[in-house]
Amino acid sequence: MTGAENDAERYAAKTLFESMRRVELSAAIAHRAVDLRRRLRLKLPDAIVLATADREGCILVTRHAKDFDPQDPRVRIPYAS
Repeated sequence: MTGAENDAERYAAKTLFESMRRVELSAAIAHRAVDLRRRLRLKLPDAIVLATADREGCILVTRHAKDFDPQDPRVRIPYAS
């Protein structure tokens, strides 16, 4: 929401966030994050995000191309800034 510049953008972001399912950080996700952090040398928050996507069977869509390997089949980088 920090990038929202007006009420319409804030409303659109809020609506998008409210439509998303929240996933709690479980022990299984935490253990997977530790493994990913060690193997891929990710920062802890990035490892948690990728571990959550892995455990939930989702593809990670991110603009953080420098943090994730765009060749990784689990990751999609929709556009570059």
